[in-house]
Amino acid sequence: MNRFKTLTFIFLALMAFSSDLFAQLGDPILLGNPSFEDIPHVGVEGGPGPRGWLDCGKSGETAPDVQPSPPGVGPFFDVTLQAHEGKTYVGMVVRDNDTYEAISQRLRQPMEGGKCYNFSLSLAHSDVYKSVSRKTNMPVDYVEGAVIRIWGGSGRCSKLEMLDESPKITNTEWMNYNFRLEPARNYSYILIEAFWKTPVMFAYNGNVLIDNASAIQPVPCDDAPLASITEPEKKVEPKKEPGKKPKKEEPKKEEKPKEVVKAEPNTPKPPKKKELITELNKKVRVGQEIKLEKLYFQVDSSSLREKDLPLLDEIFDFLNENKKVVVEIGGHTNNRCGDKFCNKLSKERARSVANYLISKGIEEERVTYKGYGKTKPKYPNNTPTNRRRNQRVELKILEIG
Repeated sequence: MNRFKTLTFIFLALMAFSSDLFAQLGDPILLGNPSFEDIPHVGVEGGPGPRGWLDCGKSGETAPDVQPSPPGVGPFFDVTLQAHEGKTYVGMVVRDNDTYEAISQRLRQPMEGGKCYNFSLSLAHSDVYKSVSRKTNMPVDYVEGAVIRIWGGSGRCSKLEMLDESPKITNTEWMNYNFRLEPARNYSYILIEAFWKTPVMFAYNGNVLIDNASAIQPVPCDDAPLASITEPEKKVEPKKEPGKKPKKEEPKKEEKPKEVVKAEPNTPKPPKKKELITELNKKVRVGQEIKLEKLYFQVDSSSLREKDLPLLDEIFDFLNENKKVVVEIGGHTNNRCGDKFCNKLSKERARSVANYLISKGIEEERVTYKGYGKTKPKYPNNTPTNRRRNQRVELKILEIG
């Protein structure tokens, strides 16, 4: 009986803790018609967006299409993918005449500046989207992939701050894409925009299909390290609410970074598949920079983790098999830190990787390291996703002998 009382007390305490946390974060912001349900139709010039959404494309161009076509009617633009949620979804295009489509909606309560939110969309790409080029007036296939940009605004079709951007959408089946929204100020409108994958020399004809918008869920701002990129999930699962307070980090002591895990040079290991860094092969060239996509660091930390070692072992195997290759390990940060701290953190992360390779037996003169801080971003530091992309470690080929 005492055990039952104890468990009951713990359960009630956890419920009270969770309720208090969510009360502090605020309620989810629910969207109207999040699965874009409407009578299927081809967008027309001056027409509305899907029900509950505003058309925010360029004046003189057609509104987004509500797909797929109803039974007994030929597929609109030869697009045949069925809805992921409900019966319909919205299809948006980018065009070769420098125009593109977008939709917006007034929020029931504003996103608040200084707070953080999670948001997701189910996205797909149609491998056929036949229409007419707005530039040449000839039939073409809008077959290229496009990206999705999320904006915050203060009025109909307002774009005051780009909050996040997806990768180029090329999957032809529905996948769930997660967005991290960190508004700098209050916004009463959200805008979803199709855009070209930049940088691009010329505007192209492309498409993206959108379904199943989630609620805009408040989350703690420090619950996502900036060292990883959110990848789309093939199976859409209901969003789990955050249930823990973020852990408080102990103050860091000024000391030389540890070499973390030391491996003996001659320790035999079972053969493993080389599949984490596909660019490491006989075709490497001098000057090539290879981002270590699967190498993640905790926030403000340079310590390697056990789960990172298979990737570093692939680099060791490559260098061990190619005795004349010389590399540089380069550390990079985003712009969310002072120059001194960014330079120090990026250098320590690069040194951790270099030290591990040297500890395994690679000659010291073949592995250099350098911290570039925030001086060499590959993307504008204007969205959470781009800042995560800029927070990286790269392997640069200096010599191949």
